[in-house]
Amino acid sequence: MTNWQTMVQREQVARDREGKKLGQLLRRYSECIELRHKTRAILSQYEEQLQSVQDQSRSLADTQLYRVSIAQMRNALQQIDGQVYQLDLQISQVRSKLAQIERERQKYQLLLDQQAELARAELMRDEARVLDDYSIQRFNQQN
Repeated sequence: MTNWQTMVQREQVARDREGKKLGQLLRRYSECIELRHKTRAILSQYEEQLQSVQDQSRSLADTQLYRVSIAQMRNALQQIDGQVYQLDLQISQVRSKLAQIERERQKYQLLLDQQAELARAELMRDEARVLDDYSIQRFNQQN
């Protein structure tokens, strides 16, 4: 195995590792977005129920319970938004690193391809030289 093959394989392993990490981050991001939608739906329900309770002049305890629940849901939304922001940053960093790794892999692959092409050209030259020598020997034998 040549040095370039080793480098290509090393970059492929790094690319696969970062790709796996990106996949995990994207799953977590998707889960957070889904959780944010569900939390917003619950918050909307609580706000509607609070409005309904206030319109029906129910007990102060019910009204206070809904207000506390709404405050908790808003706090949960802020925490989820913070997680989404952090995941966005991490996803961006991993994508950048993945792009850098892929550029390096492609560079090494190009060098590997060039090395293989040089080896093929040298082999063809050697074969041509052998055929030329053979042809010269046959020509000399005939004369």
